[in-house]
Amino acid sequence: MLTSTGKRWVLLFLPIAGVAHLPIHAQSSPARLSYVLNAAGTNGYHWRGIWRSRAPVIQWDGAAAVTVGHLSLAAGSWANLEPRSARAGHLSDLPLGTSGLSEWDLWAQGSARMRNITLTMGVLQSRYRRRGNDPEVTEAYGSVRVQAGRWGLGGTAWTALDGADGTFIEPAVTFYHFVNPLAGPALALSSTLRAGFQLGHRIPPGTASRTPGPLGTGLTHATLSTQLGVMHWLSRRIALTARSSVAVQWREDRATRLRGDGTRGAHLRFWFPLQLGLSLGQEARP
Repeated sequence: MLTSTGKRWVLLFLPIAGVAHLPIHAQSSPARLSYVLNAAGTNGYHWRGIWRSRAPVIQWDGAAAVTVGHLSLAAGSWANLEPRSARAGHLSDLPLGTSGLSEWDLWAQGSARMRNITLTMGVLQSRYRRRGNDPEVTEAYGSVRVQAGRWGLGGTAWTALDGADGTFIEPAVTFYHFVNPLAGPALALSSTLRAGFQLGHRIPPGTASRTPGPLGTGLTHATLSTQLGVMHWLSRRIALTARSSVAVQWREDRATRLRGDGTRGAHLRFWFPLQLGLSLGQEARP
């Protein structure tokens, strides 16, 4: 059972077993080792309501899990690469004139599934590339997800342990309009409403830091999106994935409205995430 640690591709909001995550949890096996490798190109990097890059990026991740009954232990890594050199007026995590990796993460977690409820606890370490100093942030996170028919209810909380302060909470409600469980390409259409809240300053006021995150406390953003995900199996181990979304976001925290030139944008914004990639792992079809 592989679950999200909160690092999502720019599409976001596709927690659909067999469409967004590989592989599906197998109840028939007493013990199972599973794995997944993903690589995708997206039209930007959006994280906790904050734009980290508005140019196309390449993101990849890998994970492995051991599952016994309803319990699983998993670990993995995630990375973001900006192929275009950062320049003035271009919103980017990288120092000016540089390209390549802007962030790489390591994570480990344990999960338990009880009927329609999934509980997860883990640790996430994020490393950011900066000129003269590459900051690191370590967070402990916990999530709960309840599936009730077409509705998915849940939330995740990340508490900073090192390199930052405070706790970030993100509740979400998802309605699945359509999920195709039949043979052939897997299709899923869903809508999600989520919001972010920063409890305690991530970076203490008056402290200079290159660590990304909200600049204030309280509500940071709220997003309503409708998204379509497609997974087409090219072989028993390799699948082509395509994801697209239409989203409207209310941006409250100053960091969520930051532009490449340093000015702040409007509170309300529409955007259209796109993603195309490949997945390597165990086949999700029956």
